[in-house]
Amino acid sequence: MNYAQTPSLSENIKSEIPYLDKIDVIRFVAAMMVVIYHAYADWINNWHYLKFMTNSADQQNLNALGRPINTFLMNGGYGVDIFFLISGFLITYLLLKEKQASNGKIDVLKFYVRRSLRIWPLYFLIIVLSPFIIKWVGQTYNPNYIANIFFYNNFDTMQHHSWIFPLAHFWSLCIEEHFYVFWPLIICFVPNKQLMRTFMVLILISIIYRGYLITNVKEPWYPLFLSTFSRFDVLVIGAIAAYIHFMNPIKLTVSKTTRLVVYSAFMMAICYDNITSWDTFFAACFKKYFYISIVLFALLNFLFNEKPLFEFMNNKLFKYFGKI
Repeated sequence: MNYAQTPSLSENIKSEIPYLDKIDVIRFVAAMMVVIYHAYADWINNWHYLKFMTNSADQQNLNALGRPINTFLMNGGYGVDIFFLISGFLITYLLLKEKQASNGKIDVLKFYVRRSLRIWPLYFLIIVLSPFIIKWVGQTYNPNYIANIFFYNNFDTMQHHSWIFPLAHFWSLCIEEHFYVFWPLIICFVPNKQLMRTFMVLILISIIYRGYLITNVKEPWYPLFLSTFSRFDVLVIGAIAAYIHFMNPIKLTVSKTTRLVVYSAFMMAICYDNITSWDTFFAACFKKYFYISIVLFALLNFLFNEKPLFEFMNNKLFKYFGKI
């Protein structure tokens, strides 16, 4: 059977979900956050271009305006967590709908084929092109191709404490691939009544793992940032939202004023707090949930609140960029 050409049950279910184009818009926003972060951190962040952010006597000394702008832009990498949240939500909801429509069954093989066809062609094309890209830019060292081919780039980077161009960003894709391997099995074989308990146990495992890292590992930042066990809890939080929506469709009536207050608090926080600073037990284990709860609040309101706060994000241009 040609899975690439045969419409699947999940694809039919997906066509019935009215808010998919909105999820594409959120993907676009998350992608642009990461792009802007890397552009700033890797290229633009040369102080002679950003004099308004520094004290003229010392170009490395950020002034009162520069500090929050710098922190805000450096927090753009949080777009990766937004991707994880979206993936956990959408994949779980589609699997639950398929399970419902097929009398408790999920075609796990078809799920794997669909995920592979969506990600692998471009993923492996970049790996094939990497030697030519490296030669073109004059780089004298190569990434670990085996780690990328077999989707453990994140653990390899964690071990060597270095991201290697041009495959550095594959660490997050590897975490997504690990999620795709196990998640359809969990949704398929765990009874729906036990799923919420299972989700909570998985989040607790991630918290315990991060607690172990911060108290027992000499340099814990890399595994805190890169390990699948440190990061899969955000995917699970997305899954929890999907489960709640599956059991009882979400409809929100949160006022625009309340949303503005919440979003303003979030913007202030990411202007003055480094989201990936995990130097205490509390920060390593629990700080992320403050930020992800606000992002989840924003995501659900964007999808399910009939009175959109940012109407311009629903236009055709944003939806077009989202699909790209």
